[in-house]
Amino acid sequence: MSNEENVTLQNAEESADKEQQKEQTPDMQEPQTDKPVEETQSDTPADISDDSAKSDDVASAPEKKSDKPDKQKTRAVSAGKSAAEKRKLFKVIYYPVLALFVMLMLVFSVIDGAFGYSPAPYGDAYYKAVNAHIAKLAENPRSAMSPSGGQGSAIGLVAAQDYIRETLIDGGFGYNEEKKPETNDGDDSDEKYNTVTDWYRASGEKKPTVTVQSSVLAADLQNGINGGEYLVGAEIKNIIAAIPSKKQNAKSIIVTVRYDSRPDTVGAADNAAFVANAMQTLIEYVKSGAQFDNDIIVVFTEDLDKSYGAYAFFNLFKGLDDVTERAVAGISLDAYGNGGTLALTDASGAGLDYINSYTKVSGNVFNSSFVPSAVPSELINKNAVAAFGDIPAVQVAVLGGLDAAQSPLDTAGNISQAIVRQQSSFIKDYIDEFGNITAAFTDKADNGTAIFSYLDGGTVAYTSVASYVIGALIVALAAAVVIVLALKKTFSLKNMFVALGVQLLVVLGTLIALVGAYFLVTLMLTGFGVLPLRAITAVRYFNAGILIAAMLISLAASFGFTSLFKKLFRVTSSDVVRGTAMLFGLAGAVMSFACPAYSFVTSWLGMLMLAVLLVSVCLHKTFKSKFGMGMDQLYLYVVPVALCLPLIMSNITMLMWLLPLALMPVVTTLFTATLGVGVPYLDRTKAVFDKVAKKLPKRTIRVERVVTEKIEDRAKKGKFTEKTFKRVEKEKIAVNYKNYFGISVIAVLGIVIALFSGGFGVDFGKSLTGYTSYADSVYNDALVYEWEKGTGDSVTQRIVVNDLTAYKFIRYSLTDLEWDGDKGRYSKTVHYKHTDIVSREPDIEKNGDEYRVTTFDGARSNVTVTIPSARSITKITVKESSKNYDDYEGYVYEFTNQDKIVLRLPYGFGDFTMEFEGASPTKFEYEEHRSVASDGTDGALDNIDEWNRVRVDYSGTEVGKSFRGAIVLKRTISL
Repeated sequence: MSNEENVTLQNAEESADKEQQKEQTPDMQEPQTDKPVEETQSDTPADISDDSAKSDDVASAPEKKSDKPDKQKTRAVSAGKSAAEKRKLFKVIYYPVLALFVMLMLVFSVIDGAFGYSPAPYGDAYYKAVNAHIAKLAENPRSAMSPSGGQGSAIGLVAAQDYIRETLIDGGFGYNEEKKPETNDGDDSDEKYNTVTDWYRASGEKKPTVTVQSSVLAADLQNGINGGEYLVGAEIKNIIAAIPSKKQNAKSIIVTVRYDSRPDTVGAADNAAFVANAMQTLIEYVKSGAQFDNDIIVVFTEDLDKSYGAYAFFNLFKGLDDVTERAVAGISLDAYGNGGTLALTDASGAGLDYINSYTKVSGNVFNSSFVPSAVPSELINKNAVAAFGDIPAVQVAVLGGLDAAQSPLDTAGNISQAIVRQQSSFIKDYIDEFGNITAAFTDKADNGTAIFSYLDGGTVAYTSVASYVIGALIVALAAAVVIVLALKKTFSLKNMFVALGVQLLVVLGTLIALVGAYFLVTLMLTGFGVLPLRAITAVRYFNAGILIAAMLISLAASFGFTSLFKKLFRVTSSDVVRGTAMLFGLAGAVMSFACPAYSFVTSWLGMLMLAVLLVSVCLHKTFKSKFGMGMDQLYLYVVPVALCLPLIMSNITMLMWLLPLALMPVVTTLFTATLGVGVPYLDRTKAVFDKVAKKLPKRTIRVERVVTEKIEDRAKKGKFTEKTFKRVEKEKIAVNYKNYFGISVIAVLGIVIALFSGGFGVDFGKSLTGYTSYADSVYNDALVYEWEKGTGDSVTQRIVVNDLTAYKFIRYSLTDLEWDGDKGRYSKTVHYKHTDIVSREPDIEKNGDEYRVTTFDGARSNVTVTIPSARSITKITVKESSKNYDDYEGYVYEFTNQDKIVLRLPYGFGDFTMEFEGASPTKFEYEEHRSVASDGTDGALDNIDEWNRVRVDYSGTEVGKSFRGAIVLKRTISL
């Protein structure tokens, strides 16, 4: 580019800046009056005043001669000084206070969604005891589907049961052995109830009691849990702790807290911490002799991902004076991570009266009706609230630190002590409040109930009917704004609605920019080796840096698109702000009627912004005449946004914990929309930054000029000839600030922060690329050998890595794994002599009415048998082959018109037989999962080269300690 072109471009940019300042042309001119108006000189630059200061300026009229010109001039000067002083007061006090208010609300809102408030109602001795309980419970996985919880194991699950019971006994509870109901002939009966244990008594008086309930769930009960899938042969054990009321014929409240874990983790946070807090809280109550108007019942349940233990208690326990029939309220306590905050994760079992009572004790719980639908299904303990039946109940769970969920990192040493304190405070507050509530809750649950907390200072809840009323009020406010504006003509009604469309375009453009930024950052992280390429859409990772980066990129994109669309559609900054207010109003009205439970953010924000808009329309001229500036210069629309930040940012923060990071652009759309109340005015900062730029050292440019000079003839002295030529000179010029420079700096800063925030913490074992279902937990952190056989004789063998975080490390040892897009995993086909690995082929053989199932290694595996066509089957009897004594009846399950039956057996069940009534199936789908440890004690995969290679490469490292293997066998059997 030539130097002349450089100068020309600079001049063009300066002209463009002048054109930009012309944006502040008046929307409407007030009609001229007969009286002259003295124009007061503002200390605010013209480019700052915008249309709020100009569009309402009264047109100047010809001066009239006055008999008292000196007095009139004096009054005008005095009024001008007064207005200038008031404007300076706004600059010195109002604007800094407003900015500080917004920043504080933003920070506290993010903290509320990410961490919550952590009170400590007990002393150090309490928390020392709780942490000791956690460490003891989390020594091994506590699951009937794992080696440490399967049949014959005395560690893990059984050890946890014993520890809970013995600790409560040592803490002052009396123990009563489980008592089964008896028929007239003295035989046990499990037709309806299976436990009728009474209170522990001393001198005939009820005392704090601990007992055990053991159950094998029948098919009719399991139909209500997970229709079509049946847990076979697993004896569910609950530990029940009860503190009797100080009253006779008292009601009861019931707290359920799951004590078992997933098979693939020791579950310190999930859910040993809540168990430990519940245990110690009960012990503290007993030590103090506390009693309540209601019986306090805490049920430590064995749920196996489907709330089996909770269903067993509410349907099969008849003891403690028929405690379930006397229950007035309940709550389920769980955990889906090892950090973050407590949150309301299921309110489907509670009406408004229960919710209102619950809000009195949930000050340190994040309550939002957005949360329940956003929790990943792989994390949820299914049916936890549904198990309560007609008893009003909710679920509160730990949400946050989800990268440690389903992970070997979920240990006692890694648990958040802030979470431990939150749990202790909440359990105590809940029991203290509900322990003395005797009135029945009668309101029915409403799926449209809106629930939200505000900075841990309180929770608001209202039904869908109230949402409809709020929606109607918003419509009325919007109509009032349009009518008053049409009558008073304070602003341009047309420009406001055009600007509404502009803001929609800005939000859409910013959304697209954020999507682009996300893929740019994740692809760069992939290039740096932080993430595998196929994982970029599955990443689930969140921290404060990622949120800040998203906000900065949103700000930059919004600023850029706003500046562009303002020029294209010829609207002013204030038009865009008013259009944003109307946009939120309309969005709030639509959401109030269409999605009441999720409407609270847009409805309250929209209602407040419309109220500000209506006040502005009505008082704008009065305010301007008094203060000499337009109301838009107060930035009043920022106030509703700041007040609603605890609703906006806390929910955005929580949703970014829960949802895949690829949805971040969508989640932050609401934040982007709120920028419409301030970003349009960022053009006003140009003058400020330009003054700063002018103070910087001047920059040197090369300028090419056409010069005409008189040149003396060398031969003829005194004779001059004019010549024209080009000359290149260096000049120093001041630095000019351009908005595009500011936009670029903000965007680049956001990208850099995103890179640094996302580039660390991708450790082996973390759940960063999605979660594994309970049934498929053997695939978590594992290299899996899959053996599959159809109805023929051919066998397919594969090496599989489902866990994409694990693949990030395994890929360096196994470079030939290929992506399987249909199943979302890496795998390769192998051709080993499969009998060296699968020494006994699983099979089902029919012998008369009996089907004999031979497992590969049933004593060390989990088996699932699926009968795809089962409508005619009325009864199945399953018997363990190892139990061949005469009076062994096995496990009997009855069915009615069941399309498909899935029989899931616990770890170590072994070989078994099945007998059918109603029909004899001819097709089965068999699946067996065999977990393999990498510590060298289990040689099941020693003949697999890939397994040995990874073990050797990572021997002695943290990866080697957490790395696991598995054998998965799948077979379709036709008889």
